[in-house]
Amino acid sequence: MRRTSFEMPGYYPHANLTPFVSIRNYATNYSHYNFDIWFFNLFGNVLLFVPLGFLLPILFRRVRRLSAMLTLSLICSLAIELAQLATRLGQFDVDDLLLNALGGLIGFAAWFAASRSARWIANKYRPASA
Repeated sequence: MRRTSFEMPGYYPHANLTPFVSIRNYATNYSHYNFDIWFFNLFGNVLLFVPLGFLLPILFRRVRRLSAMLTLSLICSLAIELAQLATRLGQFDVDDLLLNALGGLIGFAAWFAASRSARWIANKYRPASA
């Protein structure tokens, strides 16, 4: 049975602490990567957090502010990255934090637009007062 690099004794995954290094690498050298790796590393991290950004403001009133949603997205993403580092099942990458936070903000923007539209429709079709 072949061992992966994570199972080899003495292997410690590296951490990327410099912002935009991985993003720039995947964006400029996309032809050097398998499509799955390229797509999931760039867009998968964003798409993963879109539901979080959309659903949390629906469930919790306190998350209906941009700053609260950004903070919560970063905390959740940091927890995932630290778990990857601690378990050696992945690599800590600051770019993943940025992409996940972007996904949370996109989801929040979608929730914000949907909630504003729902309020506008409700006000437009409200029965006239007698």
